[in-house]
Amino acid sequence: MDNKADFLKQHVAQTQIVREVKLSEQTVNETKSPQFNTSDLLMLLGPIGFIMGWTILFLMLSKIGVAARDELLFTIKRFQKVPCRNCQYFTNNPYLKCAVNPCAVLTEEALKCSDYRPAEKVEELDDED
Repeated sequence: MDNKADFLKQHVAQTQIVREVKLSEQTVNETKSPQFNTSDLLMLLGPIGFIMGWTILFLMLSKIGVAARDELLFTIKRFQKVPCRNCQYFTNNPYLKCAVNPCAVLTEEALKCSDYRPAEKVEELDDED
């Protein structure tokens, strides 16, 4: 009987060792190879892509804003050179700005206008009584 009991104890000890070895191999395999899923990668790169996209959009809009501002300044400077507002034929009527050259008024063609005449300033007469 001792033989059977010893055999049974030995068998139980061996199965216990095998279980411990399998359990330790399983934990080693689980900790050894961490694999990234595509969802993990997307969760990592999503916010970075979002920030980069808004940065690119902001830079593009600022470049467009600078270009529009420069074009506006150029246009204003160009219109300041046009002498039409000081001409005697210029009227501030929205339908007919110039009686002589209505097509060329307030354009670059007005710089070469041969009909330009400076407006005479009307002096106000003071009543002295």
